[in-house]
Amino acid sequence: MPKRKTTQEDIELEKSPGIAMLFGEVTTELVQELCAWIIGENISEHPPDTLTLMINSPGGELSSAFALIEIMQGSRIPIRTIGLGEIASAGLIIFMSGTKGCRILTPTCSVMSHHFSAGVAGNYHELLNANKEWGFIHKRIVDQYMRCTTLEESVVREKLIPNQDVFLSPTEALELGLADEIKGIGV
Repeated sequence: MPKRKTTQEDIELEKSPGIAMLFGEVTTELVQELCAWIIGENISEHPPDTLTLMINSPGGELSSAFALIEIMQGSRIPIRTIGLGEIASAGLIIFMSGTKGCRILTPTCSVMSHHFSAGVAGNYHELLNANKEWGFIHKRIVDQYMRCTTLEESVVREKLIPNQDVFLSPTEALELGLADEIKGIGV
């Protein structure tokens, strides 16, 4: 099969040391590996200028996603995020938490945002406490969208986390401030 010609608009990965991938569900184990990678690169004797986190994820564990986001935000090295395939739910929150100006969607990436879902069983008091925690989680999500997009809370709630799933094209995600540019990948 002939190789597609690389264009000026493509992301040049071969010139980018420090690449990791978050493919699949966001889990504690995967996030632990990614956090170790970011920390390791930051304390390296010869750290790269930029880290690149490629993301193709339907979402997953929110507590793990926020742990990764904390490490990303503490990184001295800028973190370029590249969304390809699908970025949804917790995968989207991680993607948009990359360094502003460095959040790239590929032209065919599917983007989905929604309310988180959870389940719990227990007695009355346990359910009340779980409800309180769900309120905290929802606030953290809204606050993260506002930080990453500069949208007002009412716009975030209306356009990105209403009462149903929101599917966005890369162009729509760009317009809402979830990403900074749309590019292909030149390998």
